[in-house]
Amino acid sequence: MPNGPMIPFSGPFTLVNGVIWPHLDGSARWYRFRLLNAANERFFTLNLVDENNVPRNDAVRLTVAPAERFDMLIDFSRFKLRNADPRLGGVEPDVLEFRVDSRARHDSFEVPAKLSSSHVRIKHGSTLPEDHDHVWVALLLNASGHPEMWDLEQVGPKTFRMAGRIFDDTTGIFVNHGKWAVWNIVHVANGGPAHPFHIHLTEFQALFRRGFTTPFDPAAERTAKPIDGFADLPLEKNEQGWKDTIIVDPGQWVSVTGQFSGGTGEFMYHCHILDHEDEGMDAAVRRAPARGGEVPRPSGRRPPPRRLTGIRPNAAWGRWVAGSLSHCPPARWGAPAGRLRSRSCP
Repeated sequence: MPNGPMIPFSGPFTLVNGVIWPHLDGSARWYRFRLLNAANERFFTLNLVDENNVPRNDAVRLTVAPAERFDMLIDFSRFKLRNADPRLGGVEPDVLEFRVDSRARHDSFEVPAKLSSSHVRIKHGSTLPEDHDHVWVALLLNASGHPEMWDLEQVGPKTFRMAGRIFDDTTGIFVNHGKWAVWNIVHVANGGPAHPFHIHLTEFQALFRRGFTTPFDPAAERTAKPIDGFADLPLEKNEQGWKDTIIVDPGQWVSVTGQFSGGTGEFMYHCHILDHEDEGMDAAVRRAPARGGEVPRPSGRRPPPRRLTGIRPNAAWGRWVAGSLSHCPPARWGAPAGRLRSRSCP
């Protein structure tokens, strides 16, 4: 917007459960944290540091995009005091300080070798049902440098053209209720921001992340030649479970898959940087009932609901609370002092 506000907006501070620079009193024991990044656009790369301001990346090193949620276990018997993260440029890095009682505490909890006994990785050719659809979505910058999200139509091997660019365009993605679909999200911009891609009313698993060379021509609304230069990029461990939001960086192809159940009708998918979503990075997928009203049975069975095993309720368990970064185990919140720092991605 010429001479208007910068999009997206980024404030100078971070709120934790509505407070700037809070501290949390705790004991030297295991804690379970439930994190929600409820910021409108800010990415957090979280580090845990000790009282000497030395990062302990073996304990916490986690990038959290807007709308992502994580369960995290930290053993505070190994650390004494504080948290921080490296430089943030012009944004204040301090987020939260932990004030840990130095007295030894008996804690019988042990992290199990496998947190979920029911979790199964979905993979092509094995656990992904053979009867599945493919969907293609492009993330890009238009001629004026504004981020957009387009439905793509495949017109040849690794060659695509735009099929829809705004929410009010004709819905171009249809998936039968109960069917599996592979979503291929390609960030074809040469630069620009990363986007947290979110699909409503479904959970998915990431199949792969690949870098590529983009020949996409926004003016022609299509690829000038087949995309190539593919290079496999490792998925983070925290990207290998069930999710509904995933980060897609420029020059990356991220493929995710999920089963579309739980409702029929039109449901959104969008960038979860809220300013981008409000400016048009959203569209609809239509889930149609199967013919005859019957839900088709995929050739493979979806894994049963996930269960965390070996973790028992105790006073250190957290609960979900809305905030820029949610973290609320039952404890006393004190005056601002903060020292959990985050390197915010631009």
